[in-house]
Amino acid sequence: QVLSAVQFKAVVSGNGGIPTGTVNFSVDGAGVGSSTLDPTGTATFSDAGLAVGTHSITASYSGDTNDSGSASAALSQVITAIPTSTNLGISSTGGATPQTILLATTFGSTGPIPTGTVTFLEGATVVGSSTLDSGGVATLVPDLSPGNHTIIASYLGDAIHSPSQSASVTITGGGTGFSIVVDPPKMTLATGQNGT
Repeated sequence: QVLSAVQFKAVVSGNGGIPTGTVNFSVDGAGVGSSTLDPTGTATFSDAGLAVGTHSITASYSGDTNDSGSASAALSQVITAIPTSTNLGISSTGGATPQTILLATTFGSTGPIPTGTVTFLEGATVVGSSTLDSGGVATLVPDLSPGNHTIIASYLGDAIHSPSQSASVTITGGGTGFSIVVDPPKMTLATGQNGT
C-alpha cells in the first residue's frame, strides 16, 4: 500500500437483526476515529495519516440494546514509502570565470514533491550536499581539482519518500575562481616610515 488514504471497513453481525451503534477504529493500540453502522451493519473509516511501516488495525463495536459489544482480530497494514527517481544534470554560469553547476532533480512517483537532502559523491568521497527546493531541485557548485570527475547524486529520502540515486555524470574540474584585493587599498607614509 503506497502512502495514501486507507479505508477500513468493519461488518458487525448479530443473532437477531442488524446491529446498530458505533465502531471505533484503532491503529497500533491508539484510537484514530469512529463510524456509525449503516443499515447493512457496516462501518467505514478513512485514514490518510499512517506513517511508513507496518501497523496493527483493530475495530471495536460498542454494542446496542440488543447486541453486546465485540472486537475484531488485528489486521496488519503495511504502508510503503513513495518511490522516487533522481536525475543529475550539468549547467554553468556565464561571465569571465564560468562555474559548473550540478543540478539534481528528484521526482516522486505520486503525491507531494520530495523534500530533504541530496548528497553529491565521487566514489565514496562527498563532494557536497544541498537541500531540495520547492520544485524538488538541489544545486551545488563543486570545488574540484583539475581533471575529469565522475559524480552521482544520492537522495536520502524523507518521511514519506524512499531514497534514490542518479546515474553518474562526468565533469571537468578546474578549481573555483577567486579574486585578490588589497586591504587597505592605500596607505600614506612619511619618509622613513614603513607599513604593511
